[in-house]
Amino acid sequence: MPAAPRSFILPVLLALVLAVTTWFLWPADSALWRKVVAVVLSVGLAFQAATALGAGRQGRVPAIKAWLECLAFPLVMGAFYHLPSARGWLLLLGGWSWRFLVRNLWK
Repeated sequence: MPAAPRSFILPVLLALVLAVTTWFLWPADSALWRKVVAVVLSVGLAFQAATALGAGRQGRVPAIKAWLECLAFPLVMGAFYHLPSARGWLLLLGGWSWRFLVRNLWK
């Protein structure tokens, strides 16, 4: 059986750590679907953070862009905790707007 590529090990380990951390630190009074969405988003954050760590080899601009994009994930996670209130919708809108802004910042 061939060994896993080295570039795949860091994101998977980071995803496992963030998923378990999110599962146990998410408030217990929250609905299960909100906790599951938060875990999925934390796995996405882990892969984005691993991308940001690797983007440093490509130059300053891709690295800064990747780290700024990581900031959208906690906003969206907080949005799912507060939905369906106005605060939740504003956090969701802010998180996805931030990600869209950062993605299109240096084109």
